[in-house]
Amino acid sequence: MKYYISDLHLQHNNVLKYDNRPFDTIEEHDKTIIDNINKIVGKDDELYILWDIAWKANKALEDLGRIKCKNVSFIQGNHDFSKYLKLYEKLWWTNLWLMHIDKDAKVVLCHYPMDEWFHSRHKDDWQFIHIHWHSHWNSEKKKNRLDVSITFKPFNKPLSLEDIKDIVSFNNNLL
Repeated sequence: MKYYISDLHLQHNNVLKYDNRPFDTIEEHDKTIIDNINKIVGKDDELYILWDIAWKANKALEDLGRIKCKNVSFIQGNHDFSKYLKLYEKLWWTNLWLMHIDKDAKVVLCHYPMDEWFHSRHKDDWQFIHIHWHSHWNSEKKKNRLDVSITFKPFNKPLSLEDIKDIVSFNNNLL
């Protein structure tokens, strides 16, 4: 199964106040996020993290190394500096992209929300969902586009592709 999450912001003390995340310490925040990923994502599953992973890359290696799934793919974000990429390569990551089109899942992954994307105007079987984040505010609702950041969701939960399709379908009916 495929799962998606964004903007973990591990070790980033200021995110507790900026995003009103309900934790007393950044250590509690980081542990909860990784523990809850492991509660949902199984050892045979795939996890896609639409980055802004961590503030301190060395510590992130320890935290991210606790994720127990078949593979993790990353979509690079604005906090993911090139100096971090070399450290992250030491882990078992499968892929690193600036943007990715998964034709099997019919999704377009990018850290940033887009107004247009691959097959965004097609109907029915040809239509793709755009999964994103990076707004730090509630971004404009748009058909077939979903923000998977933990900032405005329960603070720790990756969403399955099935969850995303259900949410997008519901949102599309409201627009």
